[in-house]
Amino acid sequence: MHILVTGAGGFIGFELTKRLMALEYKVTTISRNFYSSLEDLGVTQLQFDLTNNPSQLKKILEKHHHTQPIKVIFHVASKVSMWGKWIDFYKTNVVATENLVKVAQELNIKSFVYTSTPSVVYSGNHLNHENEKLPYTTSKESLYAYSKSIAERFVLKQNSKSFKTIALRPHLVFGQGDKNLIPTILKKAQTKKLRIIGSGKNLVDITYIDNVIDAHICALNALENSQKARGEAFFIGQGPTDLWSFIDLVLEKKGLEKVRKKIPYRLAYVMSFLCELIYSILFLSNKEPPSTRFVVNQLSKNHYFDHQKAKSLLNWQPNISTEEGLRRLFKS
Repeated sequence: MHILVTGAGGFIGFELTKRLMALEYKVTTISRNFYSSLEDLGVTQLQFDLTNNPSQLKKILEKHHHTQPIKVIFHVASKVSMWGKWIDFYKTNVVATENLVKVAQELNIKSFVYTSTPSVVYSGNHLNHENEKLPYTTSKESLYAYSKSIAERFVLKQNSKSFKTIALRPHLVFGQGDKNLIPTILKKAQTKKLRIIGSGKNLVDITYIDNVIDAHICALNALENSQKARGEAFFIGQGPTDLWSFIDLVLEKKGLEKVRKKIPYRLAYVMSFLCELIYSILFLSNKEPPSTRFVVNQLSKNHYFDHQKAKSLLNWQPNISTEEGLRRLFKS
Protein backbone atom coordinates (compact mmCIF):
# COMPACT_ATOMS: atom_id res chain seq x y z
CA MET A 1 0.00 0.00 0.00
CA HIS A 2 1.23 3.50 -0.90
CA ILE A 3 0.83 6.08 1.88
CA LEU A 4 1.44 9.84 1.86
CA VAL A 5 2.57 11.53 5.10
CA THR A 6 2.70 15.29 5.70
CA GLY A 7 4.76 16.81 8.51
CA ALA A 8 7.20 13.89 8.47
CA GLY A 9 10.02 16.19 9.53
CA GLY A 10 8.31 16.71 12.89
CA PHE A 11 8.10 14.54 15.98
CA ILE A 12 4.92 12.54 15.35
CA GLY A 13 5.27 12.58 11.56
CA PHE A 14 8.80 11.17 11.63
CA GLU A 15 7.97 8.39 14.09
CA LEU A 16 4.86 7.52 12.06
CA THR A 17 6.94 7.35 8.88
CA LYS A 18 9.44 5.05 10.60
CA ARG A 19 6.67 2.73 11.75
CA LEU A 20 5.02 2.62 8.32
CA MET A 21 8.37 1.78 6.74
CA ALA A 22 8.91 -0.98 9.31
CA LEU A 23 5.48 -2.36 8.36
CA GLU A 24 6.74 -2.41 4.74
CA TYR A 25 4.36 0.18 3.33
CA LYS A 26 5.54 2.36 0.45
CA VAL A 27 5.81 5.84 1.97
CA THR A 28 6.02 9.24 0.29
CA THR A 29 6.35 12.40 2.38
CA ILE A 30 5.57 15.98 1.47
CA SER A 31 7.03 18.98 3.32
CA ARG A 32 8.34 22.47 2.73
CA ASN A 33 11.87 21.29 3.47
CA PHE A 34 14.15 18.36 2.71
CA TYR A 35 15.19 16.21 5.69
CA SER A 36 18.32 14.08 5.81
CA SER A 37 16.71 11.94 8.54
CA LEU A 38 13.96 10.96 6.09
CA GLU A 39 16.53 10.31 3.39
CA ASP A 40 18.22 7.87 5.76
CA LEU A 41 14.90 6.01 6.06
CA GLY A 42 14.73 5.65 2.30
CA VAL A 43 11.40 7.40 1.79
CA THR A 44 10.51 9.46 -1.27
CA GLN A 45 10.45 13.14 -0.30
CA LEU A 46 8.40 15.75 -2.13
CA GLN A 47 8.94 19.45 -1.43
CA PHE A 48 5.87 21.67 -1.61
CA ASP A 49 4.09 24.28 0.50
CA LEU A 50 0.56 22.93 1.01
CA THR A 51 -0.81 26.47 1.34
CA ASN A 52 0.05 27.10 -2.32
CA ASN A 53 -2.17 26.55 -5.36
CA PRO A 54 -3.79 23.10 -5.06
CA SER A 55 -3.55 22.58 -8.83
CA GLN A 56 0.23 22.55 -8.48
CA LEU A 57 -0.04 20.06 -5.62
CA LYS A 58 -2.24 17.86 -7.81
CA LYS A 59 0.36 17.82 -10.59
CA ILE A 60 3.11 16.84 -8.15
CA LEU A 61 1.10 14.05 -6.55
CA GLU A 62 -0.24 12.75 -9.87
CA LYS A 63 3.25 11.68 -10.94
CA HIS A 64 3.71 9.52 -7.85
CA HIS A 65 0.06 8.48 -7.74
CA HIS A 66 0.21 7.17 -11.30
CA THR A 67 2.97 4.59 -10.79
CA GLN A 68 1.47 3.20 -7.58
CA PRO A 69 -1.81 4.79 -6.44
CA ILE A 70 -1.75 6.53 -3.05
CA LYS A 71 -4.37 4.86 -0.88
CA VAL A 72 -4.06 6.80 2.39
CA ILE A 73 -2.97 10.25 3.55
CA PHE A 74 -1.78 10.91 7.09
CA HIS A 75 -1.98 14.68 7.50
CA VAL A 76 0.25 15.41 10.48
CA ALA A 77 1.70 18.80 9.48
CA SER A 78 0.51 21.91 11.33
CA LYS A 79 1.65 25.17 12.86
CA VAL A 80 2.00 24.55 16.60
CA SER A 81 2.66 27.67 18.64
CA MET A 82 1.25 29.51 21.64
CA TRP A 83 1.46 32.87 19.85
CA GLY A 84 1.52 34.33 16.36
CA LYS A 85 -0.49 35.89 13.55
CA TRP A 86 -3.94 34.52 12.77
CA ILE A 87 -3.18 34.48 9.03
CA ASP A 88 -0.22 32.14 9.62
CA PHE A 89 -2.30 29.70 11.69
CA TYR A 90 -5.17 29.91 9.23
CA LYS A 91 -3.05 29.27 6.14
CA THR A 92 -1.01 26.40 7.62
CA ASN A 93 -3.71 24.66 9.62
CA VAL A 94 -6.85 25.38 7.61
CA VAL A 95 -6.00 26.30 4.01
CA ALA A 96 -3.33 23.59 3.70
CA THR A 97 -5.76 20.98 5.02
CA GLU A 98 -8.53 22.08 2.66
CA ASN A 99 -6.11 22.01 -0.30
CA LEU A 100 -4.88 18.54 0.58
CA VAL A 101 -8.40 17.16 1.00
CA LYS A 102 -9.51 18.68 -2.30
CA VAL A 103 -6.61 17.15 -4.21
CA ALA A 104 -7.05 13.80 -2.45
CA GLN A 105 -10.70 13.67 -3.53
CA GLU A 106 -9.80 14.63 -7.11
CA LEU A 107 -7.16 11.88 -7.26
CA ASN A 108 -9.60 9.36 -5.78
CA ILE A 109 -7.46 8.75 -2.68
CA LYS A 110 -9.79 6.83 -0.42
CA SER A 111 -8.63 7.39 3.18
CA PHE A 112 -7.53 10.44 5.20
CA VAL A 113 -6.27 10.43 8.82
CA TYR A 114 -5.99 13.89 10.39
CA THR A 115 -3.70 14.46 13.38
CA SER A 116 -5.63 16.94 15.47
CA THR A 117 -5.39 18.00 19.14
CA PRO A 118 -7.60 17.90 22.26
CA SER A 119 -7.27 21.69 22.25
CA VAL A 120 -10.04 21.82 19.63
CA VAL A 121 -12.44 21.60 22.60
CA TYR A 122 -10.53 24.14 24.75
CA SER A 123 -12.79 26.26 26.93
CA GLY A 124 -10.51 27.55 29.67
CA ASN A 125 -12.40 25.37 32.18
CA HIS A 126 -11.56 22.07 33.85
CA LEU A 127 -12.11 19.07 31.57
CA ASN A 128 -12.58 15.99 33.71
CA HIS A 129 -12.87 12.65 31.91
CA GLU A 130 -14.76 14.29 29.06
CA ASN A 131 -15.65 12.46 25.86
CA GLU A 132 -15.85 13.44 22.19
CA LYS A 133 -19.33 14.94 22.58
CA LEU A 134 -17.74 18.19 23.81
CA PRO A 135 -18.42 21.11 21.43
CA TYR A 136 -15.61 22.71 19.45
CA THR A 137 -13.89 25.70 20.99
CA THR A 138 -15.18 29.20 20.33
CA SER A 139 -12.30 30.78 22.25
CA LYS A 140 -9.50 32.61 20.45
CA GLU A 141 -7.17 32.57 23.45
CA SER A 142 -5.24 30.00 21.42
CA LEU A 143 -5.20 30.67 17.69
CA TYR A 144 -3.58 27.28 17.26
CA ALA A 145 -6.52 25.52 18.94
CA TYR A 146 -9.11 27.61 17.10
CA SER A 147 -7.54 26.99 13.68
CA LYS A 148 -7.19 23.25 14.34
CA SER A 149 -10.87 23.09 15.31
CA ILE A 150 -11.85 24.58 11.95
CA ALA A 151 -9.62 22.14 10.10
CA GLU A 152 -10.81 19.08 12.04
CA ARG A 153 -14.44 19.97 11.52
CA PHE A 154 -13.81 20.34 7.79
CA VAL A 155 -12.03 16.98 7.50
CA LEU A 156 -14.77 15.08 9.32
CA LYS A 157 -17.52 16.72 7.26
CA GLN A 158 -15.82 15.40 4.10
CA ASN A 159 -16.30 11.81 5.21
CA SER A 160 -18.24 9.74 2.67
CA LYS A 161 -18.38 6.25 1.18
CA SER A 162 -15.70 7.24 -1.33
CA PHE A 163 -13.57 9.37 1.01
CA LYS A 164 -13.18 8.00 4.54
CA THR A 165 -11.82 10.27 7.29
CA ILE A 166 -10.78 10.06 10.94
CA ALA A 167 -9.34 12.68 13.33
CA LEU A 168 -7.01 11.75 16.19
CA ARG A 169 -6.47 14.02 19.20
CA PRO A 170 -3.24 12.91 20.96
CA HIS A 171 -2.50 14.89 24.12
CA LEU A 172 0.87 16.12 25.46
CA VAL A 173 3.02 13.72 23.46
CA PHE A 174 6.46 12.85 24.82
CA GLY A 175 9.26 10.44 24.00
CA GLN A 176 12.55 10.19 22.16
CA GLY A 177 12.61 12.75 19.35
CA ASP A 178 10.33 15.17 21.25
CA LYS A 179 11.24 18.75 20.29
CA ASN A 180 8.49 20.48 22.21
CA LEU A 181 7.07 19.21 25.53
CA ILE A 182 10.08 17.91 27.50
CA PRO A 183 12.61 20.37 25.98
CA THR A 184 10.33 23.28 26.90
CA ILE A 185 9.97 22.03 30.49
CA LEU A 186 13.74 21.64 30.83
CA LYS A 187 14.48 25.05 29.30
CA LYS A 188 12.01 26.82 31.60
CA ALA A 189 13.43 25.01 34.64
CA GLN A 190 17.04 25.73 33.74
CA THR A 191 16.29 29.44 33.35
CA LYS A 192 14.28 29.49 36.61
CA LYS A 193 11.09 30.51 34.76
CA LEU A 194 8.94 27.56 35.75
CA ARG A 195 6.22 28.27 38.34
CA ILE A 196 3.41 26.14 39.72
CA ILE A 197 0.18 27.93 38.81
CA GLY A 198 -2.70 27.54 41.21
CA SER A 199 -2.89 24.50 43.47
CA GLY A 200 -0.41 22.38 41.52
CA LYS A 201 -2.81 19.41 41.78
CA ASN A 202 -4.25 19.47 38.26
CA LEU A 203 -4.59 16.23 36.31
CA VAL A 204 -3.84 15.91 32.60
CA ASP A 205 -3.59 13.36 29.82
CA ILE A 206 -0.10 12.64 28.55
CA THR A 207 0.79 10.20 25.79
CA TYR A 208 3.98 8.32 24.98
CA ILE A 209 4.94 8.58 21.31
CA ASP A 210 4.71 4.85 20.55
CA ASN A 211 1.13 4.83 21.84
CA VAL A 212 0.33 7.75 19.54
CA ILE A 213 1.77 5.93 16.54
CA ASP A 214 -0.20 2.81 17.53
CA ALA A 215 -3.34 4.97 17.38
CA HIS A 216 -2.50 6.09 13.85
CA ILE A 217 -2.04 2.50 12.70
CA CYS A 218 -5.30 1.54 14.40
CA ALA A 219 -7.01 4.43 12.60
CA LEU A 220 -5.66 3.16 9.29
CA ASN A 221 -7.12 -0.29 9.97
CA ALA A 222 -10.41 1.14 11.27
CA LEU A 223 -10.97 3.16 8.09
CA GLU A 224 -10.89 -0.10 6.17
CA ASN A 225 -12.81 -2.28 8.59
CA SER A 226 -15.06 -0.18 10.85
CA GLN A 227 -17.81 1.93 9.37
CA LYS A 228 -18.64 3.31 12.83
CA ALA A 229 -15.14 4.84 13.17
CA ARG A 230 -15.37 6.82 9.93
CA GLY A 231 -16.08 10.53 10.22
CA GLU A 232 -15.26 10.47 13.93
CA ALA A 233 -12.73 12.15 16.24
CA PHE A 234 -10.89 10.30 19.00
CA PHE A 235 -9.10 11.49 22.15
CA ILE A 236 -5.77 9.70 22.56
CA GLY A 237 -4.08 9.71 25.98
CA GLN A 238 -3.08 7.60 28.96
CA GLY A 239 -3.94 9.86 31.88
CA PRO A 240 -5.03 11.14 34.23
CA THR A 241 -1.57 12.10 35.47
CA ASP A 242 -0.65 14.69 38.08
CA LEU A 243 1.00 17.30 35.82
CA TRP A 244 3.39 18.75 38.37
CA SER A 245 4.44 15.35 39.69
CA PHE A 246 5.21 14.39 36.08
CA ILE A 247 7.24 17.59 35.63
CA ASP A 248 9.10 16.96 38.90
CA LEU A 249 9.94 13.44 37.73
CA VAL A 250 11.32 14.78 34.45
CA LEU A 251 13.43 17.34 36.30
CA GLU A 252 14.69 14.73 38.76
CA LYS A 253 15.81 12.50 35.87
CA LYS A 254 17.87 15.41 34.53
CA GLY A 255 19.36 16.29 37.90
CA LEU A 256 17.39 19.52 38.23
CA GLU A 257 15.56 20.88 41.26
CA LYS A 258 11.83 20.27 41.59
CA VAL A 259 9.52 23.24 41.06
CA ARG A 260 8.75 24.90 44.37
CA LYS A 261 7.69 28.46 43.58
CA LYS A 262 3.97 29.09 43.10
CA ILE A 263 1.83 31.86 41.65
CA PRO A 264 -1.94 32.25 42.20
CA TYR A 265 -4.07 31.40 39.18
CA ARG A 266 -5.86 34.75 38.98
CA LEU A 267 -2.61 36.70 39.15
CA ALA A 268 -1.00 34.52 36.47
CA TYR A 269 -4.04 34.88 34.21
CA VAL A 270 -4.20 38.68 34.54
CA MET A 271 -0.44 39.02 33.98
CA SER A 272 -0.69 36.87 30.87
CA PHE A 273 -3.59 38.93 29.55
CA LEU A 274 -1.52 42.09 30.01
CA CYS A 275 1.46 40.47 28.27
CA GLU A 276 -0.72 39.53 25.31
CA LEU A 277 -2.20 43.04 25.20
CA ILE A 278 1.22 44.71 25.20
CA TYR A 279 2.60 42.35 22.55
CA SER A 280 -0.47 42.97 20.37
CA ILE A 281 -0.23 46.76 20.70
CA LEU A 282 3.46 46.63 19.81
CA PHE A 283 2.82 44.21 16.90
CA LEU A 284 5.16 41.62 18.39
CA SER A 285 3.45 38.65 16.76
CA ASN A 286 6.78 37.05 15.89
CA LYS A 287 7.99 37.07 19.49
CA GLU A 288 6.20 34.91 22.04
CA PRO A 289 5.11 36.61 25.30
CA PRO A 290 6.53 35.28 28.60
CA SER A 291 3.13 33.67 29.16
CA THR A 292 -0.33 33.49 27.59
CA ARG A 293 -3.80 32.83 29.00
CA PHE A 294 -3.94 29.53 27.15
CA VAL A 295 -0.67 28.36 28.72
CA VAL A 296 -1.83 29.46 32.18
CA ASN A 297 -4.98 27.39 31.83
CA GLN A 298 -3.08 24.39 30.46
CA LEU A 299 -0.72 24.47 33.44
CA SER A 300 -3.38 24.99 36.11
CA LYS A 301 -6.59 23.26 34.98
CA ASN A 302 -7.55 19.60 34.65
CA HIS A 303 -7.65 18.37 31.07
CA TYR A 304 -7.98 14.62 30.76
CA PHE A 305 -10.40 12.61 28.67
CA ASP A 306 -12.39 9.42 28.30
CA HIS A 307 -10.61 7.10 25.83
CA GLN A 308 -13.28 4.43 25.61
CA LYS A 309 -14.30 5.47 22.11
CA ALA A 310 -10.78 4.93 20.77
CA LYS A 311 -10.53 1.61 22.59
CA SER A 312 -13.85 0.30 21.27
CA LEU A 313 -13.95 1.69 17.71
CA LEU A 314 -10.23 1.80 16.90
CA ASN A 315 -9.23 -1.21 19.00
CA TRP A 316 -6.48 0.98 20.48
CA GLN A 317 -4.77 0.55 23.84
CA PRO A 318 -1.91 2.57 25.39
CA ASN A 319 0.48 -0.36 25.69
CA ILE A 320 3.42 1.58 27.14
CA SER A 321 3.01 3.15 30.57
CA THR A 322 4.12 6.66 31.47
CA GLU A 323 6.89 5.25 33.69
CA GLU A 324 8.19 2.98 30.93
CA GLY A 325 7.95 5.83 28.43
CA LEU A 326 10.07 8.08 30.63
CA ARG A 327 12.57 5.28 31.17
CA ARG A 328 12.94 4.84 27.41
CA LEU A 329 13.18 8.57 26.87
CA PHE A 330 15.99 9.17 29.31
CA LYS A 331 17.80 6.01 28.29
CA SER A 332 17.88 7.33 24.71
